[in-house]
Amino acid sequence: MEVAATPGSYGLMSIADHNSSVLTVTNEARVAGRAEVVATPDSYGLMSLADHNASVLAATNAGKVAGREEVANAPRAFGLHPASDLNASVSGALQQGIEGVLANPNVYGLFSGADLNTSKASSGLAGITAVTSSPGGYGLLRISEANASVAAAKTAGNLEVVENPAAFGLGQLSDFNSSVSQARENGIYAVKQSPKGFGLLSHSDLNATVAAMDNVHQQELTRVADQAKADAIASVKANPAEHGLAPVEIMQSIGATPHTQDWYYQPEWGWMWTNENTFPYVYSSSIVRGKSGWLYFREGSASPIYFYSYAEQAWITLKKPTEEEILNSIFD
Repeated sequence: MEVAATPGSYGLMSIADHNSSVLTVTNEARVAGRAEVVATPDSYGLMSLADHNASVLAATNAGKVAGREEVANAPRAFGLHPASDLNASVSGALQQGIEGVLANPNVYGLFSGADLNTSKASSGLAGITAVTSSPGGYGLLRISEANASVAAAKTAGNLEVVENPAAFGLGQLSDFNSSVSQARENGIYAVKQSPKGFGLLSHSDLNATVAAMDNVHQQELTRVADQAKADAIASVKANPAEHGLAPVEIMQSIGATPHTQDWYYQPEWGWMWTNENTFPYVYSSSIVRGKSGWLYFREGSASPIYFYSYAEQAWITLKKPTEEEILNSIFD
């Protein structure tokens, strides 16, 4: 019992300790052995899985390349044909098929172009003949029949309108002309009866108005002319030399007449006109100045001489003539 209780004291160990020690050593040996074999598989006639896969892949690739080369070099040994043989066979068969159909298209339910054209021409001719022979059967009319129908309808329509134009909003041309003529006469009568309502004047009213205006104008013109004449005569008589004139006695002694009688030529302005009944109103023909119209002489003006231009609505001046110009105008 003592030995069983303390086997170590007798250089012994229990079976449990022995089994435990054996298990421990065995496990350690397994681990060490595995590590050694994995580290150096060649020493044990083995190879790693990676080396195995690489070898298999290399052998497979080499086998594929060799197999391809062998098949490509001798395809018939493997029951194959090269692509060139296949293309040639397909091309030949295709050509044979085309030639066979072209040579005898009817066998294949086909028609040649010539056959088709012949059929079309024959069918078209038959169709044209059928329609032209009996156009009514196809909802058609011959042109002559259509023209006759249109002409008849047109004639009937014309007759209907002519016989009863009012029903179509029309009237006889004679009625129209009569209405227009009557309307024109009515318009003329209305205007003549009341011209002022149309912004017009009758000839008698117009003549009366013009005569009245002319009478007033003449009266005013006479009054102004008389006053101006009196003023001008007084001014000239008071100082004739200032106006380039000389006393009548001197003028008569040399046989001259006043230069302001009727038409006379003024070098600066061209031809001018006045007389003893019109002065101081003077008419300028504008040969030189470019503006024709009546002028009014301003009494007392001398250097320069002033005229009022009714055309320009402004006072204009005439320079004092030289002695030579005065003599020329007197004896012209």
